[in-house]
Amino acid sequence: MNTRDNGKTRILVVEDDPHILLGLEEILKGEGFEVAVCNRGDRALELLAKFRPALIVLDVMLPGLSGYDLCRQIRGRSINTPVLMLTAMVFWELRIKEPIINFRVLRNIPLSIGAGMGLLFGVVLFGTTFSLPQLTQRLLRYPAYQAGLVLLPRAITLFLAMPLVGWLFNYVDARLLIAVGIGLTYLAFHQLAHLSLNVGFWNLVPIMLIMGAGLPCMFVTLSTTSLSTVRREDMTAATSLYTLARRVGGNLGYALVATLVERFSVIHQAHLSAHISNLNSAYSSYYATLAARLARQTGDPVAAQGKALALVDNLVNRQAAILAYNDLAWLFGIMFLATLPLLFFLPRRQRAQAASKPRQP
Repeated sequence: MNTRDNGKTRILVVEDDPHILLGLEEILKGEGFEVAVCNRGDRALELLAKFRPALIVLDVMLPGLSGYDLCRQIRGRSINTPVLMLTAMVFWELRIKEPIINFRVLRNIPLSIGAGMGLLFGVVLFGTTFSLPQLTQRLLRYPAYQAGLVLLPRAITLFLAMPLVGWLFNYVDARLLIAVGIGLTYLAFHQLAHLSLNVGFWNLVPIMLIMGAGLPCMFVTLSTTSLSTVRREDMTAATSLYTLARRVGGNLGYALVATLVERFSVIHQAHLSAHISNLNSAYSSYYATLAARLARQTGDPVAAQGKALALVDNLVNRQAAILAYNDLAWLFGIMFLATLPLLFFLPRRQRAQAASKPRQP
């Protein structure tokens, strides 16, 4: 790795925005690197030969010579220095004639609306796939096998409903089907938002059946409707962006669930702990009964009091966690309802007449 006599690693930053350039320079120097800066692509080649950095931090849109062209010239000179690209990819792809990712297709309103809704649906679908097994194993003490079985009714219903929704799409307005799917999914989340620590497996099955019936009405119909107005030559780019939105939504769902459950748990734990006081008659009665029962079992009143407090603390933590999952279900349900106005931007689907037309020989 290239260093000077002082032993510091050298980094070359090529960026035309003075604010970004100054910020990167200060951060890298603060981390102990030796930094050289340049605001033009054509001048960077001269500085590269003199400075001989161990890493090049390179912007894409540069005056004199673009970042891509500069990178090609660097590699053409057999310079194997690692290059880290800082790119405003969307703006760059919109400027060139033949983009790698054709963001211009998002000018199509139904596609943009569908991709946005697909991202949100991905957040919810993958979020619940992550949160429900976590809830059942962490709070209800289900083994992994039984936690997986909780999701099975949704998967079976979704599998059976897919062909039915595909058939109904030819005869029912697509926006109506999506609205029905949103309504069913909201109903499922409404029920998930009222769970308690006493919930059992068969209490969750009807909820999963409702959700499994609602999801196909959205995913099958939305993807078809969103892509129905896209030109044939743009179909590949449109399909890739639509699929990407759902995948990104899924990844966001995992992160969102993990973060919100912890934060909601802390909030509820603080609220519940405020009621754990001798001034609270309900708590005092519960604690006294619990301590007396443990004292009879152990024969040690002092140890029984400590165990009683530990059990109370465990109960508070579990109650806070189930309330956090309930809040998450409420949030997901509201997110679904918030997409209803977007349906008016989707095109209508005329009833198909294929079934009534005779086949052409």
